[in-house]
Amino acid sequence: GRRHVMPLVNAFLQQHAEMQIEVVLSDSYQDLIENGLDIALRIGALQDSSMVARQVGTVRSTLVASPDYLQQAGTPVHPTELTQHALVTSLRHTREWRFAHDLRVRITPRLRVNDVESQLEALRSAHGIGRLLSYQVLDDIHSGKLLRLLPEWEPAPLPVQLVTQRVKNMTPKVRQFWDFALEKLPLLPWFAE
Repeated sequence: GRRHVMPLVNAFLQQHAEMQIEVVLSDSYQDLIENGLDIALRIGALQDSSMVARQVGTVRSTLVASPDYLQQAGTPVHPTELTQHALVTSLRHTREWRFAHDLRVRITPRLRVNDVESQLEALRSAHGIGRLLSYQVLDDIHSGKLLRLLPEWEPAPLPVQLVTQRVKNMTPKVRQFWDFALEKLPLLPWFAE
């Protein structure tokens, strides 16, 4: 949200000085009706089929580690080798990672943290291997701070969708932002094909 959604909101506000926007950034599921939200950006399959959704891209679940960690511990060539490595995960991650070809690997994290930036900092500092969404690690991969591991074993991409309760009954101002977001979101470099 801070890295990709806020620049989109800022660009919209620059074009529409009369607008007012309230942004809620959360990694947890937010019920649009219950929380009084007009639009949400969601990653993954939708739980509520009554929502109107427009896919704006995809992201991948990507394994990464720093070059220093890999030099010390070696580079895994198969997901089952992850059990022999230090792993850095989010507190929300399960104790099992799923891979392509229906492979599941039971994991025991060395370090668990409650936010992405802390996880990235630990990975950059050579504390292990982590699994994040492609847009979260894109900058670090491009800069060489982190290396992508086992891309051939990544599970299928997850859809990224702009969702709302109903398009027909949107206020004109909300519709303006909806149209703007539908145009701009697919252009962002954080979606993985």
